[in-house]
Amino acid sequence: MLPDQKTDNVRRRTLRIARRSTPSKPSNAAQPPLFRKGYAVFVKLWDLKPRTPADVAQQVVKSLDEVLLQQTTRDRDAWFPSPYGGAIIVGNIEDALSSAEAILRSMTAKGHELSIAVAWGQFERVRSVTRWNVC
Repeated sequence: MLPDQKTDNVRRRTLRIARRSTPSKPSNAAQPPLFRKGYAVFVKLWDLKPRTPADVAQQVVKSLDEVLLQQTTRDRDAWFPSPYGGAIIVGNIEDALSSAEAILRSMTAKGHELSIAVAWGQFERVRSVTRWNVC
């Protein structure tokens, strides 16, 4: 091994060790709030059945997601996607009721069957969409 190669190997090892030992700074801007209090508008899609073709199910969910995002003025932190529907969180009851009305009007105009519920509480964002956490 030549002296230059040995120096290069030492530099590489030193960089690897430095990278491992240097803690990365958490980015608060990239993380949505974990807990939020407010009014949630929950939407359950009834069009999705076990025999619904995947492409049709994807289109229905995508359509609902677009409507929900419109109601949050594109605030992804206020949007809670789900394979069975979705939800948004808003600050007051008037916004919740007007959003529910707009969602119902938009989705029924496209021929979709759905249910909407409004609840107030502290909501916890979970990465698994198997359940909603409401404190």
